[in-house]
Amino acid sequence: MKAKKFAACGVLLPLAMLCACGGGTSALTVNANWYKDPGERAVVAVNETLEYSVKGEPNAESGYALSTSYEGTYTTTLGVSKETVGGKNVVAYYLHAVTTLNGVFELKGEQHTFVKSIDSEVWFRGVEDNLRPIRSKKYVKDTLPVLNEADGIEGAYEEYEYTQTVVYNEEYTRATLTLDYADETHTDFEKEIKLSGNATLFDNEEIVFGLRGLDLSANAVFRTVDFARRKQINVSLTADSVTEGAKRVFTLNGTEGEQELDVAAVNLAYSGSNAGYPWHLEYARPRQDDNPNSNKYRNVMLYAEQTTLYNLCTLTYTLTGATFSET
Repeated sequence: MKAKKFAACGVLLPLAMLCACGGGTSALTVNANWYKDPGERAVVAVNETLEYSVKGEPNAESGYALSTSYEGTYTTTLGVSKETVGGKNVVAYYLHAVTTLNGVFELKGEQHTFVKSIDSEVWFRGVEDNLRPIRSKKYVKDTLPVLNEADGIEGAYEEYEYTQTVVYNEEYTRATLTLDYADETHTDFEKEIKLSGNATLFDNEEIVFGLRGLDLSANAVFRTVDFARRKQINVSLTADSVTEGAKRVFTLNGTEGEQELDVAAVNLAYSGSNAGYPWHLEYARPRQDDNPNSNKYRNVMLYAEQTTLYNLCTLTYTLTGATFSET
């Protein structure tokens, strides 16, 4: 099937709800909780890999005849990179994320199988600069449902493939968005958007990581660039609960086993209309004691839930393996 128009489909994350678009409030306090010592302020060597299993079961209560399901993986790697900002060399973080999902659409007994691929890269500064983004790039190849009461499965989906980039200027007053389609039936675009306000700014591809640096026991608002709507928006973080001594099973630095840790649950939502569904995410949090291993789990994301387009299914991301640096 021929590729169709660009559609908003997510970071690991499209969300919903809240405040008006704009500059948000004041900057947030960010700590380097991905290091053994969260008090580290410099961007020092780090080599971290996180692996997640992803599953999505059809929502029987969606109200649509089309059903969707997914199964696959989500993997992130964190490192450092030398970047040039305003003619100056800076040491920045580099985050690479790869999502590979095997999907199935089913309608009236017919099935269409496909592979959803997202490969994203984002470069951003250290905690002294509130993890301000430098640039990001994301390649997407996906299949979206079309709910037009199609007679058969062939009319019930659209395929698309594109690469999007976001580049921020040195003063963080503007961002340049570029979209390049893989096919020639669509018009590529480049647009410069204005950035304003004092709230912390995360690139969309950086959000899941950036939350590791925040106090997840408190509500917060930060900014991001919404590529689909081509403007700056606010994102709201709402603290949900904290569970002490929770049990989770995953491989830690090569050793599989049951881990006992404290878990902070939060909900995340983009502002404005047509912003998608809120996300539910769960992160490890440091134990509040003097134990030198109190940050053993580096505030890693343990679990996430994402409702897909049209509420057809809910994707779950579950941590299966974490390899942390010695630092």
